[in-house]
Amino acid sequence: MNYQQHLANSAAIRSEIQRFESVHPNIYSIYELLERVEEPILQNQIREHVIAIEAFVSWPPLDMASEARLQLGTSHNLLPKEPCLKWAPHE
Repeated sequence: MNYQQHLANSAAIRSEIQRFESVHPNIYSIYELLERVEEPILQNQIREHVIAIEAFVSWPPLDMASEARLQLGTSHNLLPKEPCLKWAPHE
């Protein structure tokens, strides 16, 4: 890996960390607010949407697709709504 590529990778990593850190405090705040929702059905529906949003922002940016591959797997140990796809660095 040359120096320019190393710098580009470092910048991409810093950007991803900043993106992750900027979103997650808001997601955690929503989880705390959910505890104040008295209607269980509504609380669960909102929680499911927040989980989907959290899963989306935890995925790597789409522009890294050329640097990575998606692996599709199945597992009998997955919790309901847990994705079967996982991101793996390109080897």
